[in-house]
Amino acid sequence: MSEWEERAACSGSACPEIWFSYTRSEVEAAQAICEGCPVRRDCGEAAVKRDERFGIRAGFDLEDVRQRRALARWLEGVQVLGRATKICAECGGWFETKHANATRCRPCTHGLVDSGPVVEHLKRLHEFMTYPEISDQVLVAPQTLGSIAKGRYPHIKRANAERILAIPLRTGVRS
Repeated sequence: MSEWEERAACSGSACPEIWFSYTRSEVEAAQAICEGCPVRRDCGEAAVKRDERFGIRAGFDLEDVRQRRALARWLEGVQVLGRATKICAECGGWFETKHANATRCRPCTHGLVDSGPVVEHLKRLHEFMTYPEISDQVLVAPQTLGSIAKGRYPHIKRANAERILAIPLRTGVRS
C-alpha cells in the first residue's frame, strides 16, 4: 500500500465492497466518502494510470464511460510520462497522447481490436482444424494465426478478427 493510500478516507473501511457495488445507495455512500478525502486527486490519477474501469475511484464510477470522462476532465488531462491521458471516443478506454486534439486511442484509430476473444476462439478451432485449414477460410497466413493464438499480438485488425470469429466451433478432433 502506498503512502497516499494509507491516508485515504477509505483506508481500513469496514465495508470495502461499497466501492464495487451496484446498488445506488452504496455507490452514493462511497462517493460521499470520496468527496472529503485528502488524497482524492492521487486516487484519481492512480486509477487513470492503471487503466481502471471498475469501482468507485476519487468519487467517480469507473464502469460508466461518462464518469470516466468526468474524471479525466476533473484531473485536467493528468500527465503520464509527459502525455495527456484521455478517454477514447470509440472504445471508452483510457489512452495517452501528445496530441491535444486526439479523440481515439491508437488501436481504434488503426481499426484494431483486442485479440483476447480471438485467441480463445483460435485455440478452440485448432482442436479440430489445422492452421492451414483455418487460413484458407480467413485469408490470414497460418504462421500469423499461430502467433495470434499464442497471444503475441495484443490487438489485431478488426476484419481479421471478424473473419476468425465467424468460423463456427464444432465438437470432435481434427483428423
